[in-house]
Amino acid sequence: MDKNTFDDAIGEPPPSTVRVDEAIARGRREARVRQMATPVAGAVAVVALTVGAVSFLAPDPSRTPSATPSSPTAIIPTGCPPTLTETDREATGRLSALARELVGDRLPDGARLVDGEGDGSHEPLEFVKTQNRIIEWVECAARPDEPDGRYTTGAGIAVAGGEAAIEFTVYPYQGVGRADPCGPWAGTDPAPECASIAGPDGEAVHTRVDETANASATLVSVIKPDGTCLEVSYHSPDRSIPSPLSLDEVVEIALDPGMTLYP
Repeated sequence: MDKNTFDDAIGEPPPSTVRVDEAIARGRREARVRQMATPVAGAVAVVALTVGAVSFLAPDPSRTPSATPSSPTAIIPTGCPPTLTETDREATGRLSALARELVGDRLPDGARLVDGEGDGSHEPLEFVKTQNRIIEWVECAARPDEPDGRYTTGAGIAVAGGEAAIEFTVYPYQGVGRADPCGPWAGTDPAPECASIAGPDGEAVHTRVDETANASATLVSVIKPDGTCLEVSYHSPDRSIPSPLSLDEVVEIALDPGMTLYP
């Protein structure tokens, strides 16, 4: 059977219900959607994985990490002391006012500051400038004749039944001095009680307490990182009288940030 005979046998084909142009356009749109959906799905997966990782790695805000406190370390200045920026009047006035406040705030009821010299030449805890060269400028040979810049003061502390005494010496640290007031110790018995610690801001603190049957003496020596050396000595000549100041209080006074030559 040839083609013409076959066509005549089956007759005319029914009209097509498929719109070819629309089918082609629809197929192209579906292909574009599939191409776009693949990277988007991958990105969603990456985001989900990242969020999961962040949730896993982020610290729990309800938990506080425990920190091990570290002990402070003393910072000893080196080289030549800085140049003083205050005049003698400014320095002595500032130090005097602060020393009176620091000591006065710690005195027990009934105790008061009095003239330690007894001659009325200076007010209690009135700082004065001294020019005597007790400490040499061993690290600063280029200027050996410069004055020390030492400021000193003292006062009596009157209490019921007796009187104690406190003295201050402030000077630029020059690499030498009473860095360790204890030793080596070769004095009489009993040996003093000594301690060396670092202050909260890197100060080198040395303490010494001498006690006899009748009297006690306390010395606190502080070297501050800014180049200030400060010595506070406290004497109680009669141990039968309650001491108006404790060792801890003398250390607090010496460590006050205002007790410096470089405010």
